[in-house]
Amino acid sequence: MTTQSIISKSPSVSESLIRQAAEHLQQGQLVCLPTETVYAVAALLSRPPAVSQLKQIKKISGPPNWVIHLPDIASLKKIVAHPPGMALRVMKKLWPGPLAIEVPVSDADSRKLAAMIGPQTAAECIANGFITFRCPHSTASLLVLNALGEPAVMIGAGDTSAVHEAADIPEAIRNASAMVLDTGPTRYRKPSTLIRIQGDQLTFLREGILARRIIERMTDHVILFICSGNTCRSPMAAGIAALRIGGKLGIPVNELPLRRIVVDSAGLYANTGSPPAPEAVQAAADLGADISRHRSHTVTVDMLRRADLIFTMTSGHRTDVISLLPEAAVKTFNLDPDADIADPIGAGQKQYNAVARRMNELIKGRLAEIMS
Repeated sequence: MTTQSIISKSPSVSESLIRQAAEHLQQGQLVCLPTETVYAVAALLSRPPAVSQLKQIKKISGPPNWVIHLPDIASLKKIVAHPPGMALRVMKKLWPGPLAIEVPVSDADSRKLAAMIGPQTAAECIANGFITFRCPHSTASLLVLNALGEPAVMIGAGDTSAVHEAADIPEAIRNASAMVLDTGPTRYRKPSTLIRIQGDQLTFLREGILARRIIERMTDHVILFICSGNTCRSPMAAGIAALRIGGKLGIPVNELPLRRIVVDSAGLYANTGSPPAPEAVQAAADLGADISRHRSHTVTVDMLRRADLIFTMTSGHRTDVISLLPEAAVKTFNLDPDADIADPIGAGQKQYNAVARRMNELIKGRLAEIMS
């Protein structure tokens, strides 16, 4: 087979090259594609000759335990109907990225996968009741996977070591591939991290570029409230929300982290370490929430990425959040969908109380939506 090596000096490639790569795969051929960690050789799992050829050139004799590569979470849900909630939280925060996740599959899921790619290949994807999924952080590969619309496998294109540049792909693998899509050196030189999630249990199977502490932080269900200085509105909102969630679950606020629930607040323009306004402390206390130990801090991209839901006090705050992390747009909402919540600073205790009562009612409604 004559291999067409496509050389691109930037991480992006043209639509025509993406289409060509997808067409080769759909025709049952192999294609070498980039990921953020290695160059990989890909095959469409519904094409048995391609899968057999992949096993041959990679010298796989035992169970291959294929890692299914997909462009997004929606594609995963077409295979696994009910992934663990923790797995979905981690995927939403860290995909696309260098993280492979094993999740349990039901008998119905197995039958669904078998109907997609055939029973033999489906069995080669399932190991002890688990399937491993990956969504690579490579624009080129994501576009190819999206164009395919069905499960593909991608496995490192090296012989005995990882390949970080297309030029280093072994000749045998290059010659067996219909196309090599070259977008330059991989972003990382370390492997992807591999974890297993079953229910609320997280197991690390392979340490990689994403450290354990980063992934563990992403397993929490985080609700983040944002205002300007983080001394009035957002700490009151966080204190009230934590109280309401604890009440709904029948546990004290300080036990929420044991349930992997974190309610936090931050300011877009905060001075780190400032105590809450005395009026805010009193207004929250009147509703049963203690925010006296809160200290202000500035919002960071890491905080936004870790959050499952972000509530802002004004539409301007929401705009600023999205400018910091554009992908946060889908999870960022004004606490009041109809109007901004004005800053009560300097307006006296009566105004603080009014703002706290208003946020309390808004939070009751929001929590009813997310905890129903």
